[in-house]
Amino acid sequence: MADAIIIETYAHCLLRKPSKGLRFAFVTHNTTDFSVEQGNHKLPHHDLGGIFSPIKSLYFISLAEALRRVDPRHQIDYMLDLSWTEEPRGRTEISEAGHLLWNPVWYNRHRYRRSKVQTGSIKIVGVETDADRRGPRERTVQRDIWEGALAAAKQVETSIHF
Repeated sequence: MADAIIIETYAHCLLRKPSKGLRFAFVTHNTTDFSVEQGNHKLPHHDLGGIFSPIKSLYFISLAEALRRVDPRHQIDYMLDLSWTEEPRGRTEISEAGHLLWNPVWYNRHRYRRSKVQTGSIKIVGVETDADRRGPRERTVQRDIWEGALAAAKQVETSIHF
């Protein structure tokens, strides 16, 4: 279904009668759905043949080939850009990034909860009961937990320099 939407959108752009001299290129690695079934996969499927032409709408199965057709002088630059890969992050780096975000995210949620306490939407109680915890919304917070959260918020404010 997604492939059908892609090619239909491309065809729609061609039909909009763009300004003279404007050319389009369709680049895909999906030769199973878009290329001829038997033979040269660099040719579009027979059902899509009317969409493509040598002048206005070109069909490619390789980005490098499309770029080479558009600007052959910069082929080496394009190929270097396309061949560069970024090393995946290690578990330690991901964990450190998560820890960096932990306090600001927690603090933002705390500030939201604090505003609910200040407006009375959330009540501070001595001891929460099972009935207090039922339902989709938080209605109460236990006093000792709330006091701990306020102390933790002060530490975050000090460390983040609010």
